[in-house]
Amino acid sequence: MKLILRTMIVLCAFAAFASARAADQAQFEPAVSTLTGRIMGEYVMVPGREMSKGVALWLDPAITIESNPDSKRGKRAMRDVRKILLKPASPDLDLDAYAGQTVTVEGLLFREHADIYHTEVTMQVARVVEPAADSDPSGD
Repeated sequence: MKLILRTMIVLCAFAAFASARAADQAQFEPAVSTLTGRIMGEYVMVPGREMSKGVALWLDPAITIESNPDSKRGKRAMRDVRKILLKPASPDLDLDAYAGQTVTVEGLLFREHADIYHTEVTMQVARVVEPAADSDPSGD
């Protein structure tokens, strides 16, 4: 009886872990991915130029972005991704309006090295879901 109980506990724990991890995964383009994280402005001084500004999505916990055989650049999975540089798909999409808030974004993920922002992944954001009710814009 103890062996059956232990086996059931182990199987339940494994199933819970597997389902939690599945929710933290995304896939490179052309698949549309949905991610939740905190949007933060990134300002970087580029030598010989003015300040360069970007908007990043910070993920906690880190996610795995699965490979996609149909992708031009995302043929290998990336693990432990915590930061994604966001690019609006439309000029009407103002990502700055969500700075400091936890939101859900939908779009295409690309394996793209953005050296000055220290990230290997960008997302072309098609849509931002309104911030969660408990999102605190002050970051506290």
